[in-house]
Amino acid sequence: MTRLAIICEGQTEEGFVNGCLAPYLAQYSVYATPRLLGKTARKDGGGNVSVDRVVSYIRLLHRGFDCVTTFLDYYGFKKKGEMSCEELTNEIAEIAQSALGARYSEERIIPYIQRHEFEALLFCQPNAFDLEEDWNDKQREELESIRRQFATPEDINDNPSTSPSKRLEQTFSSPKYRKSLHGPLIAEQIGVDMMREACPGFCQWLSRLEALSIGG
Repeated sequence: MTRLAIICEGQTEEGFVNGCLAPYLAQYSVYATPRLLGKTARKDGGGNVSVDRVVSYIRLLHRGFDCVTTFLDYYGFKKKGEMSCEELTNEIAEIAQSALGARYSEERIIPYIQRHEFEALLFCQPNAFDLEEDWNDKQREELESIRRQFATPEDINDNPSTSPSKRLEQTFSSPKYRKSLHGPLIAEQIGVDMMREACPGFCQWLSRLEALSIGG
């Protein structure tokens, strides 16, 4: 079994790993454990995402796991400037590998940044938004309309006021959409297979994690 640490930005992503990704990857003998960015025995961790902080945490975790990956939002990355999601990912990989050297092979560091937010994955199936009694078909149809405007759910993000999470909060205001509660539960209803079918970036990352079982 491969021991995999998944560095998460917050409790929403942590819940998604525990409820969806970990059970899914277990069938490939990959044992996934979510770790909030920066969490230690003395710190709660989470938030304040930057390349330096991510690399520092990879260095801290690598001794206790066979592989370390990340599940972070591009939307909230600090000091990214004009760097794209792919450029940020490559920079994390290069700096981490340089810091760890031969002690940790390149295949054991798999940075992944979700473009643009975790909540984009939830737009794969608007019908999964049935957790609250007062959420209705009109609201779900609104999500369908948003989804049709973009090539994939991962492309949803016009500007800070229309990021995936902001769109969900605006659509489901009563009862309010609560990220850390509703997000992981809706993701469980959608399922990993549907997400990977609709989201090519997420699918590519998942394939790399599945492949960890091949080499043991």
